[in-house]
Amino acid sequence: MQSEISLDVKEQTDTKDSERKSETSQPVNTTIDPKTELPKFFAPLTGLALDDEGATKKAITAVKIDNSESLTQVVGVGKADIVYEYLGEERATNFLALFQSQNAENAGPIGEAQLSDIHTLMNQPGVMLVTAQTKWSLREVLKVSGIHDVSAELFPASYIQVNDDSGREKIYVSLNEIADLDPANRPNSLAPWRFKDGPTVTPAKKNEVDEVSIDWGETKTVFKWVPAEKHWARYEEGALSLDAEGNPIGIQNIVVQFVRYSLSNELDRQGERIPEFEADAGIGEAWIFNDNSRLEAVWSKDNLTAPTVFSDKQGNIVQFSQGSSWVLFAKSGSVTILEK
Repeated sequence: MQSEISLDVKEQTDTKDSERKSETSQPVNTTIDPKTELPKFFAPLTGLALDDEGATKKAITAVKIDNSESLTQVVGVGKADIVYEYLGEERATNFLALFQSQNAENAGPIGEAQLSDIHTLMNQPGVMLVTAQTKWSLREVLKVSGIHDVSAELFPASYIQVNDDSGREKIYVSLNEIADLDPANRPNSLAPWRFKDGPTVTPAKKNEVDEVSIDWGETKTVFKWVPAEKHWARYEEGALSLDAEGNPIGIQNIVVQFVRYSLSNELDRQGERIPEFEADAGIGEAWIFNDNSRLEAVWSKDNLTAPTVFSDKQGNIVQFSQGSSWVLFAKSGSVTILEK
């Protein structure tokens, strides 16, 4: 299954060139022209400049997207600020896509949320969760989580139902139809990471990488570095992921967060128990790829509602490149890289 992604990204300076220049070049005048108007507002999930303060306070909309092979190509993920990918129903990966700086006209096919989706979002107060329906077993959890349920069963007018050739129903959502929360009832969103102001480098050893491959068991996701565009391109089962206009994916940050999986008591459409990842709290290994380099890092999370913090091996908080991010909850030993 090939996911649709469309995102304009800001060019980043090559890390290695930047390091060499810092060692060999003479100091240059970096004084900014006082007449230059600098950005005042930045998107909390991407670090990119925004036009006004109101845009920074827009509520986050999280969309659960079904990426199983039995469904058609997904749409809308290209507008997401952050996409979480993890093993889910039918031994395929699922997406939890976060939209804040911009909306997708349509997104889907919409899937059913699992408990791990809710746990992932509990560090973002006031987030709106888009799902096909909310299972009875999760409704009480949602009530106390601070997450707003905007599922298709509660807001059917914002969703479109279509049937494929086999008669199977698929649900899509128009995010422009999902009303934003009243600012008076919406807490400020937490920026999950720190972003670089420019082409600076986190003070830790980095290795240049051409390719990152994640083996999920029944499917494989591959990210390849595109030097000309200075971003990562995503492939699934060997097929390049494209947006609606036929443009390749463009991702600035790839985060591989190594976690454990267990089988939940929930069953998928094939009658198999759905796997759940364990990242509610604790500490573990992470690989972070921004620019064409790998940073061996550590992820830590104090409790269910605390943000996940990424640090290098020296304890410094990791700074991410401005732009979109793709987070993969992967099993230990499932990820391989191709270095230069």
